[in-house]
Amino acid sequence: MGHSELLIEFSLRQERLLAVLDHLRHTIASLSGQRKVTETVPQGKNKRRLEKIHQRLSHEIERFHRAVMESPLAHLEIRSHLESWNQQARQLAHHLAQYVEGQWEESAPTMAHFSERVQELKKELLNLDLKEAVERLADAVLVDHYASLGEKQVLQWPRKIWHMCGAMLVVSIYLFVPASFAAKITVFGFFSLTLIIGEITRLSWPGFNARVMRDLKPYMRKREVKGFSSMTFFALAAFLVCLLFPKGIAILSVLYLGFGDSLASIVGVQWGKHRLGRRFTWEGSLTFFAVCFVLTWLYPLLTPTFSGSLLTLAFAGGLIGMVSEWLSFRLDDNLVIPLSSALMLQGVLFFL
Repeated sequence: MGHSELLIEFSLRQERLLAVLDHLRHTIASLSGQRKVTETVPQGKNKRRLEKIHQRLSHEIERFHRAVMESPLAHLEIRSHLESWNQQARQLAHHLAQYVEGQWEESAPTMAHFSERVQELKKELLNLDLKEAVERLADAVLVDHYASLGEKQVLQWPRKIWHMCGAMLVVSIYLFVPASFAAKITVFGFFSLTLIIGEITRLSWPGFNARVMRDLKPYMRKREVKGFSSMTFFALAAFLVCLLFPKGIAILSVLYLGFGDSLASIVGVQWGKHRLGRRFTWEGSLTFFAVCFVLTWLYPLLTPTFSGSLLTLAFAGGLIGMVSEWLSFRLDDNLVIPLSSALMLQGVLFFL
């Protein structure tokens, strides 16, 4: 059952319970207006009215409780509130049955007792924000439905292609767009800020989050349901390395991420057999080294003033790319790889 259907079901159950409680309250008010309001046992028509209300109340309480226990709401925080309310409602129904049958234990029961309890239960039921609780199911339902989201060892080709295209887009803007460096950095910064604002909005609005995840399923992972997406970290990292480092280093670090990380992931998932820790394989890491080794040969084209050993730099670049992936730990590698690569390249070039 989708979260929209859940919302409809719970709203219906809530409305029916409120209607029964209203009916009981009006009946109590009617009986309280009669002369013999201190009768221990209601008689005749009054008894039949209360019996009918008791049956309806018990029936709706059970349906409400069953709907809670058979739905994903049973795993949310609101469950404890629903259980507490359900227990109190059952207690009221039980006391009502005792009163109708003349088995009330207190010496002088009054209609005010029932009226007060009904009002309290009604208020608590109205305060249960089922809409908010059901909306929060969107992420969980989405993750369960889209099993391909978020598994590190599931190869998502659209995601890999997007990473490589994103890297080429950044490089193309940086190198070939006829605009000042300040204008290009402003564009990168504005795009990063827009994505960050969009992510905060998405994470604050479960319904919008569900739609984004549904539409961008081929590009997303489960961990991104509850946190920033790699796209945002990619854009932020590209902005920072272009802002803080020289052109050659910035371009290489972006290419390391776009091509090194993507191709290493493809090889590791498809053909990796020798584990290197929990997240990596030797096949994937060596692919990262090879790709970054080749890419580093572009450095003299990006920085014509370079006069050091290109082979040494290329070998260092391969190691830097490979090691930068290992440094990501629990952080997003789309942020760690470019920044750590740029920092290490800057250090190597200082000595060369």
